[in-house]
Amino acid sequence: MNAVTFDTLKFARTLQEQGRFTLEQSSSLVEALGDVLASDLVAKSDLRETELRLEARIAEVKADLVKWLFGAVGVQTLVILDAVFALARASH
Repeated sequence: MNAVTFDTLKFARTLQEQGRFTLEQSSSLVEALGDVLASDLVAKSDLRETELRLEARIAEVKADLVKWLFGAVGVQTLVILDAVFALARASH
């Protein structure tokens, strides 16, 4: 993950001087923002990597489904042909 750092004192002073925040307001906001920035943020590159892994896994599952589908069709075909030959032999 990407770490984000910022000067909390400078930010608090900017809030007080330019935003006319009180010391208590600016301190609370800086603390809350610091908590958010310290948490596990997800970067776009992390999301893209996860997306690529999911797309690869979806492709694998699709390939497996196609294999099972053709396998099932093949087995059904053999069963039907066996039944047709059994009926043909029985009718003679």
